[in-house]
Amino acid sequence: MAEDTFTIVDLINGVTRLPAAPRVLPKLQGLLRDPNSTLDDITKLLKLDAGLAAQILRLSNSAYYGVKTKFSVLDLAINRIGFNEVFKLVGAIATRDLLSGELSFYNMNKSQLWRLSVACANYMSILSVSVLIQLTR
Repeated sequence: MAEDTFTIVDLINGVTRLPAAPRVLPKLQGLLRDPNSTLDDITKLLKLDAGLAAQILRLSNSAYYGVKTKFSVLDLAINRIGFNEVFKLVGAIATRDLLSGELSFYNMNKSQLWRLSVACANYMSILSVSVLIQLTR
């Protein structure tokens, strides 16, 4: 066997982190908005992205959530932290993965994209308050 060939075990052991698929976030948001969605629905969606599921499991077992017993099953981890917290984690994970790579597609660097994203979020927050004020008049 040549020195530059790898086995499947070498490839698997070489993967340190799987990036989250950003398309899961809108689907998750749709499930969370649907009052008929179940824990099973959300778990099935998150299991479609192995990297994301692994990160949610890892984070849900962290000291931040005051964990006494660690779960290795995704639905128990989701149930522990709650749907809204899962949505926040998925958003944070997807954003982190987006900002960890090169951004040549956007023709800007990571810092510029971050500032633009925060500014957009702030403007949308202000706009939503204005709309609510107009609707209540």
